[in-house]
Amino acid sequence: MKDNTISFNNNGQWDIILGAEIAAMLPLDVIYSKPTAPFNEYLVRDNIKAFCKVYGIPYYLDELGMLWLNIAKKSDIKSISSLILSHTDHPGISLKGSSTKGEWLGGMPDAQGLVGAPIKAFNKDHIEISTIKSAKGTKVEIEKVGFNPDAAMLYFSFLPKGYIITNDSIIVDAADDLMIVCILLSCLVAGFKYPILLTRAEEFHLTGVKKLIKTHELQKTANIFVLDTTFESPLFIGEGVGIRCGDVKAKYTSALSLNLKLQLEKEGIPFKEFYSDKGDTEGSAFVENGFNVGSLAIAVKNQHNKNDAVQHSLPEIVSIKDILALRKTLLSLTF
Repeated sequence: MKDNTISFNNNGQWDIILGAEIAAMLPLDVIYSKPTAPFNEYLVRDNIKAFCKVYGIPYYLDELGMLWLNIAKKSDIKSISSLILSHTDHPGISLKGSSTKGEWLGGMPDAQGLVGAPIKAFNKDHIEISTIKSAKGTKVEIEKVGFNPDAAMLYFSFLPKGYIITNDSIIVDAADDLMIVCILLSCLVAGFKYPILLTRAEEFHLTGVKKLIKTHELQKTANIFVLDTTFESPLFIGEGVGIRCGDVKAKYTSALSLNLKLQLEKEGIPFKEFYSDKGDTEGSAFVENGFNVGSLAIAVKNQHNKNDAVQHSLPEIVSIKDILALRKTLLSLTF
């Protein structure tokens, strides 16, 4: 498939490729065939490693469980001048060695509304469908399964593969941030050469990246570009790529935001500049530690599997237009 899978005419209209081609372009089965949760990203991470081996993409798994792509060994980290970053976890349940009792990590301050929701309980060897039996605050109890699970994530029976492609959207059990990871893997196959860091435990107070900043030899002169999905406000589905200029904790580097804006304008890619008014991102952790930070995002509907209009859990939805715009952006820009 050619890399120019999206184009824009003078009226800003989009030429969209068919769903079958989207499925061929994005390694959705690599990412969505396995569950993930904060501190328990190992199944998805193993699939990504296998994917990289097939396509000859160098990678390095560090001592924190972070996966570096287009990086072959630890010593390569020192020479990174620009780093693309996203995370491999999604809000879910940590069971901490218990067969049924655990804690909901990330996304929802109160898991009470999830009682009765189906889940995928898992460990390294088993995956089994169960339900959330009870919840109080973030404390959760699940129905017993036939093994001792490490963690669990929400499951939607109408998404047996973890995703469905419609005419204009992809409906998934977890877009944040697994859809970004899919896009990045697609770009790597198309020849993307910048180093990529896939972090873990982002959904629980940015725990993973905070540990990484303290222990790794990433130079403060490196420019950090955080890629993620974002709540459907102030960036909305179908608006193209978002340039995130900051979040509730930090303002990102204005020079990097301006550089992204100028390049997107030159490429004719629709975009919107915005500040996150709901929560922080891994970008704020880097800003607080003296790094230059830029950020690109696409909007997701029902982020963290919730919507204020309903009481039950929902799948996340991303626009095919936005996915293709971000992919084109990554393959076009100089970071």
